[in-house]
Amino acid sequence: MKMTQLSSFEQLEFSLQTMMFLVLEMSISRVRSKRKRIRVLESILSSN
Repeated sequence: MKMTQLSSFEQLEFSLQTMMFLVLEMSISRVRSKRKRIRVLESILSSN
């Protein structure tokens, strides 16, 4: 039953890829939120 070992390894690989994807998404959303904050601050400063 080598197939079970292979499938478990694939599951591990898939979970690792999913974690990496989630970390990437989180970092991207953080950068976007920072940019949004900077834009809001710039608009407030420019209006004053």
